Amino acid sequence: MTVLLQRAWDAPLRAFRIGAGTGLLLARCDGTRTGREAALDADLPEAATLELLDQLLQQDIVRAAPVIVHQGRPTV
Repeated sequence: MTVLLQRAWDAPLRAFRIGAGTGLLLARCDGTRTGREAALDADLPEAATLELLDQLLQQDIVRAAPVIVHQGRPTV
């Protein structure tokens, strides 16, 4: 599977080859879930998925969403 990534509006598109599990995970990284929730929703092993997310963060392919506390409950 190949995905296109544009890191900023004025940056060029870049192509990345990814596996099916990474595709499932990235499809769930939409800012509405934590990494653990994305792993559970994709039915992927949590430890391996969190390690993969860490690698994607280090490569600046995904970015961590800020945690916002609203009415005493953290949300993403």
